[in-house]
Amino acid sequence: MSSDKTSFKVSRKLFSKNRSIQKAIDEAPVGSTIEIEPGVYREDLVIDKYIELVGVGDREQIVIQGIKSSSITMKNGYAVIRNVTIKQPKELGFDKGMDTVYIENGTLLLESCKVISDKGPAISIDGETAEPIIRYCEIISTKNSAVLNKGTGNIIFERCHFASQSKENPVIHILDGNPQFKKCKIVGTESKSCGIYVEGKGKGRFEECNIYGFDHEAAIYIKQASPSFYRCKIHDGKHCGIVIRKGKGVFKKCSIFSFEKDAPAIRISDGSSPFFQESSIRNCKGGGIIFEEDSGGLIDKCDLFGFIYQPAIRIFEGANPMILHTKIHDGNVEGVVSTSNGKGALRDCELFSFNSNIISVTNGGQLDVLNCKVYKGNKHGIYYSQKTKGIVQDTQISQFSQAAAIHVSKAADPSFIQCQVFDSEKGVQVHEHGRGKFERCVFWDIEAEVWEVQDSDPAIYLCKEMNKENGSYQMSDSEYSDPLLISNPRVNELFEQVEKQIGQWKVKAKMKEVIHYLDYLQDRKRLGIKTMEELTIHGLFLGPSDTGKEKMADLYAQMLKEIGLVSEGHLVTVTPDQLANPDPFIMQQVLQQRIEEALGGVLYLDQIHLFTQELTSQTLLPGLQQIFNHLVPETAVIISGPEEQVRAWLETWPDLKKFFTHEYFFEEYSPEDMVSIFLQIAKEEDYQVHETCMSLLLKEMHQLWSQDDQKSCVERVREYFKMVQVVQSRRCAKLPKSQRTKEALTTIMPEDLTWKGEKDIQPGDKEWMQELEKYYIKKDESGE
Repeated sequence: MSSDKTSFKVSRKLFSKNRSIQKAIDEAPVGSTIEIEPGVYREDLVIDKYIELVGVGDREQIVIQGIKSSSITMKNGYAVIRNVTIKQPKELGFDKGMDTVYIENGTLLLESCKVISDKGPAISIDGETAEPIIRYCEIISTKNSAVLNKGTGNIIFERCHFASQSKENPVIHILDGNPQFKKCKIVGTESKSCGIYVEGKGKGRFEECNIYGFDHEAAIYIKQASPSFYRCKIHDGKHCGIVIRKGKGVFKKCSIFSFEKDAPAIRISDGSSPFFQESSIRNCKGGGIIFEEDSGGLIDKCDLFGFIYQPAIRIFEGANPMILHTKIHDGNVEGVVSTSNGKGALRDCELFSFNSNIISVTNGGQLDVLNCKVYKGNKHGIYYSQKTKGIVQDTQISQFSQAAAIHVSKAADPSFIQCQVFDSEKGVQVHEHGRGKFERCVFWDIEAEVWEVQDSDPAIYLCKEMNKENGSYQMSDSEYSDPLLISNPRVNELFEQVEKQIGQWKVKAKMKEVIHYLDYLQDRKRLGIKTMEELTIHGLFLGPSDTGKEKMADLYAQMLKEIGLVSEGHLVTVTPDQLANPDPFIMQQVLQQRIEEALGGVLYLDQIHLFTQELTSQTLLPGLQQIFNHLVPETAVIISGPEEQVRAWLETWPDLKKFFTHEYFFEEYSPEDMVSIFLQIAKEEDYQVHETCMSLLLKEMHQLWSQDDQKSCVERVREYFKMVQVVQSRRCAKLPKSQRTKEALTTIMPEDLTWKGEKDIQPGDKEWMQELEKYYIKKDESGE
């Protein structure tokens, strides 16, 4: 104890000079130390200056207990309290539910103390200027929270022990602020509620904490908040370890383990999007993570293993997480399940050693698997069934000795691209009207058959099989591979470009069907075989504008050239705008010139229902008749426009209908397609979209998609991208010079994806008062 401090002693002994701590505080000069001897001090302490209270002896015998208000109220200044027990206030033996320690202002260093409450919180922190430091304390509440935090100052808990026996209140309740908890224990062995509950404006930073023993509620519950956890252990409970609703949260280098079978270790729902990195989730009987209700989030560099009754990851109800660089292994059932319209993506992951299907996508699910390794299972490696989708690309699938490595059934339609399948009983099983596309896949060391196709029609392009002969592997074309594509690599390249177009899977399937059919008729003609069927190369592109019709027409033109049906393979587009001229003679000349330019290729007539009747009858129809009657070099004609208007136009000119037997139905882009359009635009503009954006980006696209206006989905996405550019540039302008790297200035982050719409005027905007005035004028006029 420094010599310049004044020291007081307080004792409950009968003839002591100071028997009241509050009196000693009031009389002591600023900076004094008050030594408190064993005894029970029933008084309400209010501290508003620099003072130190130090218990002398066994802290269990040094008890401070309030009467009418909190036992300790910290109002101002700086104070230290060490080595005492602080109990909840009671008046005439009755507990009124007051806080045991209430900190509203100033810095209170509470060290090596025991704080006990009954009906009220043990420690309550409020206000902007409360900045306590609480270390080496045991903080317990019987019927309420150990800590209730509303303070927004710099709040620190270090090496404390928290517990509660409450049925309703969490052990730690954070409503606001960002308190820090370092190397603390949050114990739920006697609690009927959750451990840490963070809501609203609350955050909280937990480092190296041990959170365990919660059997009735989650150890951590996050609602509309975003706390962070670093190097924490969350374990041993009969309920969930973590529940997140409408929230975010960061979990880095955490260990989540030993939860029972009644609930998953982690449940993420209601649009939440947390971030888990370098964390392990293990030995949880009820499974690892559930994503549901449009939630998302990012799992990166994590390790998930040891699941008995439920899968490691389950994805439901529109949830769309991203799982990167993660190991998922050693479970009694499935590894990853996407069902009930669940979505998501696995990239650069390793999945192995499960007793059921390692990846299972059912009931409308959509899961992408990119550059992964899937191996060593007792059932299928990857299973798609019940009208599901997904892209599996650059993935190894191996060591499935009891079933096919890949199973597709019941209208499932996934794409497997450049995958390697080996060391398994069977390669691919496509049953019960399964679909799917298999492109450039390689198979070897397959015990039975590579392909088992029953009542199904998969598309198989350029797949290879390696068979061991004379000690070495020999490569051969797979049995079901597409002969057209094998014989003509350029057609294969063009089909690859078709597949890369966004959305429009029905058009892609139809175009493949038509090209195959035309190639077949062309072969019959070449071999001199008579046929009654007319070789028709013309088509109708029906549907809304701005849905990729012109690009598809261009690829169609090139394919027609490759199979020898047209000589040039170029596309000439004619639109009403090109013919907009008040002089009819000039319009006719322009149209005639465009028709002549198209000869030998494809003439693409866009929005034909807007062409004038005079122009159609005098110029267009004669030009088309020459094409249809083969009086000019072979040329394909495509009519494009909204289905209803195009059909009405054809009814006006019924002699043309018979030439257009191939119809392609283009649909408006889906929200998922709009995400792809956004990524494409970003790439064109030299931006990159951070992988943590995907869930939020999909939600934004759903909002754009549901807008009721006359703009196309592409127009909406382009306008949205411009807004995102503005938000991103404003954020980057605030960065210090040292942080303005090329990557930082060209990366779109989640915070860039939301913007304030025109009508969303906020306080502080110039238009705010004007909008208020308009609002009140309307109210006055309506008499409200």
